[in-house]
This record gives sequence, structure tokens and C-alpha cells, in this order.
Amino acid sequence: MTAEAGRWDGRVSNDASDRVLLADRYAGMAVRGLESATVPGVIPRRDLAARRFGRAFSDAFRNP
Repeated sequence: MTAEAGRWDGRVSNDASDRVLLADRYAGMAVRGLESATVPGVIPRRDLAARRFGRAFSDAFRNP
């Protein structure tokens, strides 16, 4: 994770309840090889409240 690599200032919580879902995209047939993937975009709650979007991130989840 980028925070663990020391590229973000301050602490980042590992608790999922400290994050807010900004967007969630179902890849469907648009992404070859990841047809069943979803791509959520999240941000820490305190960063959203402060309008700091530099720590927003996304990940991909897929069911093979």
C-alpha cells in the first residue's frame, strides 16, 4: 500500500469503516480478462471532509 511505502503524509487507517465509497464500476465486457470485475474507488473519511483527494484510491475485485 502506498501509505506503508511512506509516500503519504499522516496515518491511514486500515479499518474499512474509515473509508467512503466514491464510485463503483462493474467492468463487464469492457475489460478483456476481467469480465466479472468490480472497481471501487474509495477515500478516507477525514480526507473527503477536508476535500483532499490525493489519497483516494481504487482496487479491482474479480471472481474468476
